[in-house]
Amino acid sequence: MGPMFTVQCLLDSESIMHGEVHSPRYPQPYFPNVLKQWDLWVSEGYQIQLTIRHLDIKASLGCHQDSLTVLFNQKVLGKFCGQENSTDHPSTGSMLSPGNRLTLIFQTSSSTQEIQQHTGFSATYKAKDVDECSKPDPGDGSGLLCSQICINTPGSYRCSCRSGYKLHLDQHTCLCE
Repeated sequence: MGPMFTVQCLLDSESIMHGEVHSPRYPQPYFPNVLKQWDLWVSEGYQIQLTIRHLDIKASLGCHQDSLTVLFNQKVLGKFCGQENSTDHPSTGSMLSPGNRLTLIFQTSSSTQEIQQHTGFSATYKAKDVDECSKPDPGDGSGLLCSQICINTPGSYRCSCRSGYKLHLDQHTCLCE
């Protein structure tokens, strides 16, 4: 009989602006043959700030046995294993997703059969407002977001005009009054 995998996903019907994720059984030692995925997402106009509070995952070269992998759109942002205060432990702390989604995958191998005391990980996440007004000109000819004044708002932005101008119906361009 092949290895048994525990597969669970968090699929929420609406975004959550903050929360906590941790390995199964945390703070108790984790089991072998675990595969668990969390699909985190927050509202458009926000990014996810992930903070790894605790990491104690059996170390292996390249974290190829047991690991916590953080992905954005299937691109690996980080892969972690080891223990805090050890030389083979990658630096953790906070990381910011490029967009409003993030995937975490916790995986343990069958080679973790021996009794071990590794407790896995604990992390928190929260939505962080994207400052659209500070983004550079995309350089594709579309120009800046606002022709005169850009005002960042939670999850979005709005444009305004200097005295003597009025905002066009496109809500981006200022025209002489």
